Amino acid sequence: MKFSKEKYKILNMIDSLKRNKLNDVKLYFADELEEFDQQYLGNRVSYLCKSSDIYYYSNSISEKIKNKDFDFMEEMKPYLDSSICGSGVILLDKEFQLCYDIWEDKEDDKIVFESYLINDGDFLCMVNNGWIDSKTKLIYFGKSLSVSRDTVSICPSIIELGSSYPIRMAINHQFFKKYAPIENVILSGKLKKKAKLNQETHINKNKFNINVIDSRWFTDIIKSDGFGVKGHFRMQPYGEGRKEVKLIWIKNFEKTGYTIKARKKL
Repeated sequence: MKFSKEKYKILNMIDSLKRNKLNDVKLYFADELEEFDQQYLGNRVSYLCKSSDIYYYSNSISEKIKNKDFDFMEEMKPYLDSSICGSGVILLDKEFQLCYDIWEDKEDDKIVFESYLINDGDFLCMVNNGWIDSKTKLIYFGKSLSVSRDTVSICPSIIELGSSYPIRMAINHQFFKKYAPIENVILSGKLKKKAKLNQETHINKNKFNINVIDSRWFTDIIKSDGFGVKGHFRMQPYGEGRKEVKLIWIKNFEKTGYTIKARKKL
C-alpha cells in the first residue's frame, strides 16, 4: 500500500494543517448548513486532522468492519467505558475518511463523542455528535447530520447502539484496537522506507507518520467434521479468576452435529 496525497486526498489537508498553512485548507459544506455550524465543524475537523494519529487498517480487517461481515456491537456493550476513549483519522478508502474523538465525561458518567465522515478529502458528508450513557449504552445524538452537496437532513435524536454510521465505525475501530491482538507498524514520514506487515508492503510518501494496523486472525483455518459455522468475534474472559477480557476472532470452521428433541405438542 502506498500512502500518497494523490490516493488519499485528505492527506493534503493534514499536511497543510501540520505545517500551519491554514489558507491552503478548504473544507466544503452544503449551502443549507448554518454558518455557525460550518465554522464549528470546520474547526473541529481541522483540529482532529492536525493533532490526531492517522490509522490505516488492513483490507482484511477494514472491509469486514465497513461491510458488517461480522457484528459484535451487542456483545461489546458491557465494555463501552473509558477504555475506548481516543481520537484518530482513519483512511477508510480512496473516497472516504473518518475523523473521530471519544472522551470520558466523569461528572455526568457518560462517554462523549464526535465523528466526521469526509468525502474525497474536502467535503464533510456526515457528522455524529452526542454521548453514550454509561448505564443503558444508548447513544444520544446532540446533532446527527447526513449531508450531500445540496441538502442537509437531521437524524432522530435517540438511536439504539449500532444503528448510527460514522460513530459505529469509530467505536468499532477503536474497540478493535483496544481489545484485539493487533500487529502494527508506524511508517515514518521522514525515513520514507518500505515496511512489510503480514505479507503486505507499505510505504509512506508524506512527512508525517501513519499507523498501519493488521492481525494474523485471517491467516489460520480451523476445520473439523460437521456443519459450517461462520467466522465471528467473541469477547473471551481470561487471566486469574477470568476477570480480564479480550476480543478474539473465531475463524470459519466445521462443527459436529447435534440433536434437538421434538417439542411437546399442546
